[in-house]
Amino acid sequence: MVEIRHGSGVYVRDPAAVGGDAVDYAKFRPSTEALFEARVAVEPGIAELCTLRMDRPALAELGSSISLARAAIRSKAPYPEFAALQLKFHLQLAAHCDSPVLRDIADRLVSVDEHPLWALINQHAVRTRTQRLAQVAEHAAVFTESRLATPPAPP
Repeated sequence: MVEIRHGSGVYVRDPAAVGGDAVDYAKFRPSTEALFEARVAVEPGIAELCTLRMDRPALAELGSSISLARAAIRSKAPYPEFAALQLKFHLQLAAHCDSPVLRDIADRLVSVDEHPLWALINQHAVRTRTQRLAQVAEHAAVFTESRLATPPAPP
């Protein structure tokens, strides 16, 4: 269905190249919707725990991740570089919420290997500079919810 090209992105494959039959994309809708539902259910809890448990060095690391994503937008970095920074933000949150179970769940929820179709959807969702800035703004909002955080400078 999709082809992951390291350093380039995730691409929908030509149906003829994957067996010749027409591909029923509708069968992927439930899994994509289920993944979105799980992320919506789990990620706010991780963020909430982080506001209570993150120390200043972890917050500095998270703030740096946001600053690097903004710098990637300014430098017009290719999608894979931007996506890696955005995934890193989620993984950093999960790593610092001090819950090994939630960390494992978050690792699986953002895994491109386990969810290549989600990666493709994300690639289309952040094609433009405006879309990328909006995604970084969402991460910055999560970051500033912490009682210890000082917001990183905007682009």
